[in-house]
Amino acid sequence: MELNNPSQILWCNVCDKTQHEVTYLVASDRINICSECVAWCNGLIEDRKMKELFQMPAANDPGY
Repeated sequence: MELNNPSQILWCNVCDKTQHEVTYLVASDRINICSECVAWCNGLIEDRKMKELFQMPAANDPGY
């Protein structure tokens, strides 16, 4: 794939939307991802961080 070819249509490898269907598309020679999928991934990471945060024992927990 040649990234400098303006006639080539690129798409997101996660959701298969084309560059014309998304706000931003991060493209490389191996994988492309759109801003919507990046936001979705960020949401998954934040959810996991919150779950881990609330699973940590409190500082005043005797088992801490």
